[in-house]
Amino acid sequence: MGKYKRKSERKLVFTENILQSIRERIANGESKRHIAETLGIPESTLRKRLKCGTVPKSLGRFTAVFSAEQEKELANHIRKLDSMFYGISQKQLQFAAYVYAERKQLHHRFNKSKKMAGKDWIIDFKKRHGLTLRQPEKTSLARAAGFNKVQVGRFFDNLKSLITTHKFERAQIYNMDETGLLTVPNKMPKVLTSKGKKSVGKIVSAERGTLVTAVCCVSAAGHYIPPALIFPRKREKQELLDGAPAGSILMVSDSGFINTDLFLKWLKHFKSSAKASLESNHVLLTLDNHSSHISLEAILFCRENGIQLLSLPPHSSHKLQPMDVCFFQPLKTSYSVEVDKWHVNHPGRPITIYQVSSLFGAAYNRIANLEKAHKAFSCTGIYPFNPEVFSEEDFMGATVTERPINETLNEVVDPNDAVSPAVSSAISPDKQINIIENVSISFEDSEIRNMLLSAKPNYPVVLASANNPDIAISCQENTELNTNGEIEPDSVVHAEDGNENKGGNDENSCRAIEIEKAVEEDQIEKIIPIPKCNREKKASKGKKSEILTSTPYKEEVENCNEKRVARKIPKTTKRKILCEETENKNKPKNTKTAKNNKENPKSNSSKSKSQKKNNENSTNKNQVEEDAGICPGCGDTYSDPPELDLIQCTLCLEWWHEVCTAYTTGEFQCDLVKNHGAAPTTKQSSNLLT
Repeated sequence: MGKYKRKSERKLVFTENILQSIRERIANGESKRHIAETLGIPESTLRKRLKCGTVPKSLGRFTAVFSAEQEKELANHIRKLDSMFYGISQKQLQFAAYVYAERKQLHHRFNKSKKMAGKDWIIDFKKRHGLTLRQPEKTSLARAAGFNKVQVGRFFDNLKSLITTHKFERAQIYNMDETGLLTVPNKMPKVLTSKGKKSVGKIVSAERGTLVTAVCCVSAAGHYIPPALIFPRKREKQELLDGAPAGSILMVSDSGFINTDLFLKWLKHFKSSAKASLESNHVLLTLDNHSSHISLEAILFCRENGIQLLSLPPHSSHKLQPMDVCFFQPLKTSYSVEVDKWHVNHPGRPITIYQVSSLFGAAYNRIANLEKAHKAFSCTGIYPFNPEVFSEEDFMGATVTERPINETLNEVVDPNDAVSPAVSSAISPDKQINIIENVSISFEDSEIRNMLLSAKPNYPVVLASANNPDIAISCQENTELNTNGEIEPDSVVHAEDGNENKGGNDENSCRAIEIEKAVEEDQIEKIIPIPKCNREKKASKGKKSEILTSTPYKEEVENCNEKRVARKIPKTTKRKILCEETENKNKPKNTKTAKNNKENPKSNSSKSKSQKKNNENSTNKNQVEEDAGICPGCGDTYSDPPELDLIQCTLCLEWWHEVCTAYTTGEFQCDLVKNHGAAPTTKQSSNLLT
């Protein structure tokens, strides 16, 4: 069926409405021949349909397995799963279609031995509903859960307050972000080759390239701040900027990443380029909440120079960062083209960090234009201000990890109250539950009914009858509702004994009721269930969008620094005393006399050397123990036993709360090491904020 091409132009003409109108026209005196000519159908067909009194349902002997409504429901369910980042494969759809047809007891021609729908049906189904098979991109759990309504709403509230207070215009709103430039690009341009060739190669400089970080910034009006290039070096060499965009600045770090010191240096460059001033020209700078962007020195500098810092919600740069949305992808593509052209013009020579600036400059000058700047800020809703730029589908990925309010609604409602206080806080006053004398509850709004149904597993809502307070209705797991949204009297739970009366205690009859109920319910969500996270989320101090230059946040940063220092002092002293006591206990007694020491000078010298080594080891041990016990991310001390999961950095050996990091899989390396290029000291880590 999938390869079959229809040759006939026949189509279904007759409908019930057309047949009824034909009968009315004949009753008014029109001839059948005249009616057939006006409708463009053969007279014999018209007479046949009038004689049979029916209309054709299909053109051939084959009929569709599912109705149009069932197929539409299945297609919508597939789109919903895709928007939640849990899309299904083609084989999963084949299996689901077979099970769906079996449970609905529909006549089908699917393969019963493999219990799967055929490929031809899948091809036609995709054509009918506009579906296609795509290779998905990897999306982390943190990114899917981080972009939610609460975080995005907080960001737009902060943005609105800043725009309203300072009257920012298009030219005063900026966005900055960093991107990595490799001497070996990750993606190469396509080339022409022969059909059927298994592997196609392209010359590059090395197996793995050297990273150079580019710091880019643009305003909503299209004013591009000259970029900054961070090279993995110890010393600055001006020839590294040969061919870079005009006005670019050179910065170096051990790892090639940005850190707090380099960010402060870039802020000074930004101030001079954007003409920011505390007296005359306030500017707004939006940026992500990377630890290098959040330091007390940077906050104080921005407050003194009229720069308002607004951080984006965590893990949302793919939607809210203008540079990420519309600028960096074409920039990387253009950079790859420039790298390929350089290899063609310089055969046999590898690309080093000395050529990165010229290649980046050519790509940057081609991509940096007004159109991309305007589109970037418009797509993210920053300017023009549009908090409704994102639809419900954009937030579907976060619904998997959404958890209901952790409240137990186990109190019997007073007859004068419509609902319990815990439920009334979630339901508006005009949407209430009416308690009827015959123990039947009707819902005026389907939204309330769906809310209570979805809350059945975790929220035992108990309601009482006005006349019989001993009889209560429990909207729990086993409560049954009829088609009118009313709770059946047979499913009432008595408050006295808590037993359920469902018309019998026979297990077989209960099982039959469950099967009958399962057939009546929507089977698509049972065959392809909606993913839902049931794991309890541990309390943590998560990041969120903040006005970094605001006074409350500045005071919070100062208090955080003071608390870190205050927490470490007593803990360090206590551990040093313990280490000294254990060393004194384990220290062997010296039974040798001075004479023996003089006789064996070699042993004495070796002993002094070993003592020095032991002292060094003990000081190193004390140093490690001084740093232990405090998370560098949030500044909180560990509890014994720990309440949150801990993870250790493989480079600096610091222990972090897992919720304070962006760790997914593999070895964990903290941002402190990436920023400084080496393991930070206790003093450095206390000055860094995450």
